[in-house]
Amino acid sequence: MRSKLDPLEREILEHLLKKGDKGITQEELLPLLNVDKRSCSRALLRLEKKGFIERRRAVVKGKKTYVIKPVLLEKKLLELYNAVRQIPCFRCPYLFSCAEGGDPSPEKCRILLSFLKGVRSELAKN
Repeated sequence: MRSKLDPLEREILEHLLKKGDKGITQEELLPLLNVDKRSCSRALLRLEKKGFIERRRAVVKGKKTYVIKPVLLEKKLLELYNAVRQIPCFRCPYLFSCAEGGDPSPEKCRILLSFLKGVRSELAKN
């Protein structure tokens, strides 16, 4: 799954990564971005939906706000590792001899075809 980021989303992530695990409030983030509050909020919602950040409600100086933190890189890497582990090619004894047009080949592999059909049906559900 690829998640394209627009320039504002990239800039937000850069600021969050500089802050580290302690996070930053939306009010602290806003002046760093040079955008209006609405654009900032929408970009944060998109980043949250894509899994790049977590937003937690907080009260700071008597005002309700959100503290924004980047999702741990280790967590994202673990998710990626688990996704890659599901690909049957990496467990196949023919991995290094399998080639397009050869024997064995990806286009003739029943195990790979079955896996890809499963992925397609999962994507169709979402």
